[in-house]
Amino acid sequence: MTTYARNVSNSAVDIITENPTMLFTPQIAAEFIVVPDGTETGAIYDPVTQAWTNPLPPPTYPPLTPKPPLISAVLFRNLFTVQEELLIAKSADPNVQILWSRFSDPKLLEVDMSLSSISGSEGALAYLTNTSVQPAQDPPINYLAEGRMAEILTGVPK
Repeated sequence: MTTYARNVSNSAVDIITENPTMLFTPQIAAEFIVVPDGTETGAIYDPVTQAWTNPLPPPTYPPLTPKPPLISAVLFRNLFTVQEELLIAKSADPNVQILWSRFSDPKLLEVDMSLSSISGSEGALAYLTNTSVQPAQDPPINYLAEGRMAEILTGVPK
């Protein structure tokens, strides 16, 4: 297969594999030259070495991790299931009592879910995920089940 391109200022444009005389008027077809197979649009021609160099591929970036939202305090409390809220409300764990009293404070208007004190590895939600309910349950359970922290951080009620 023969590859053709127009050489505009030593840059390959209009890459085709069909004979340009079959596709274009003679004036335009005359602008096409044979280039190596695999030449890409934007390849640069070096007249000294008579070689074509394809452009670098576009950079790849890691996928963006969505930032947890800033939500109203009422919505935040509504992200917990009734069972989770009951376990938290009846907790004998002083840390859980303090956390829930903060979230229940009527002066609290918004919860920034991106704060490490909320979503961090040692934040409030991580504590609720990794701590067994007090008083102890049989079998033992945590305040938040596996996967619930991620669900809550979306800011969308279940």
